[in-house]
Amino acid sequence: MSENDLTEQDGDALIALLMDSARNGTELDESFPGETANELLGRLHQGFPVERILPMLESEHAARGDGLFLISELGERLSPIATDLVRLLARSRDSWSVARAVSTDLLELSELSTPTIAAIVRLLPGLRDPTSEADDGEVLFCALQVLGRARPEQLGEVAVAIDDDRLSELLTWLRDVGGDPNRADRIEDRLAGNDLLAVVFAVAAAARIAGDVGAPLRRVAAESTEPAIRDFARNELGLGRQGRARWNL
Repeated sequence: MSENDLTEQDGDALIALLMDSARNGTELDESFPGETANELLGRLHQGFPVERILPMLESEHAARGDGLFLISELGERLSPIATDLVRLLARSRDSWSVARAVSTDLLELSELSTPTIAAIVRLLPGLRDPTSEADDGEVLFCALQVLGRARPEQLGEVAVAIDDDRLSELLTWLRDVGGDPNRADRIEDRLAGNDLLAVVFAVAAAARIAGDVGAPLRRVAAESTEPAIRDFARNELGLGRQGRARWNL
């Protein structure tokens, strides 16, 4: 049996141990759950497939906490499950800790794939929708961060890939306007509108030109009535995020 086979066998055994203990409320024999989770983390760094921990993250019991600990320690190794993490974000309304952990870990990846960006953007039309299962504030903050840093060619790829004409139009607008400080007036016009979806993309555009023309983003930081948008703008300007509880938009 190869070393990789042993790593996978041991990793699966550790997951089963943590899941069974959390599901049944029983103590682990001679170790604490944290010790077992740390051992599993070591296996993940040795090459154990990160996809195997998804059942922990999707569980409704204490194993989810172990899964959140693991993803917080994996950095770039999370790339293969980035889109899966967006699905967790989409079901996070009843668990802000999950929403915050998932969005934070996604944003720490150096680059997100086109499918992952598209999955995040698809959550935006659900803002303020009472039937949505997502935590609005974390979705909005995460999406703004992603839209603010995505390369223009990525925005174009997502615009083509996404199955929503309105989102495609807004992504194309952001690609074309968000990189051009000379179009700050067009950004200002959209920032002043009442259409939340259009405003979100305008805020991302304001962030993208802030190094050359900072007035639009400074105005957002000072005047926006949406806590997640205001905190995003403050964060981008280096003013720090205001202390906040759960965002309710």
